[in-house]
Amino acid sequence: MTYKINPDVAKMKSPVKVMLPTGEEMLFNTGEEAAAADFSKHYVITEIIAKGNVIYLAVEEVGMPQMNWVGEEGTFF
Repeated sequence: MTYKINPDVAKMKSPVKVMLPTGEEMLFNTGEEAAAADFSKHYVITEIIAKGNVIYLAVEEVGMPQMNWVGEEGTFF
């Protein structure tokens, strides 16, 4: 399964560098390219930094909330 990042990134016309939690960085010529890219994990943007003519996007992996069979959040009891 593949995932996309926030589609609003496509509005960025400057070069975009996506900084993954593993330390890996992915450089895209525009935000449109970054929004079209496929990622193997579901990421959300946690920080937006502008340095020079590049926009840096720090992302974090989204974890699935633990649910029980009823669909409610897990509790101690």
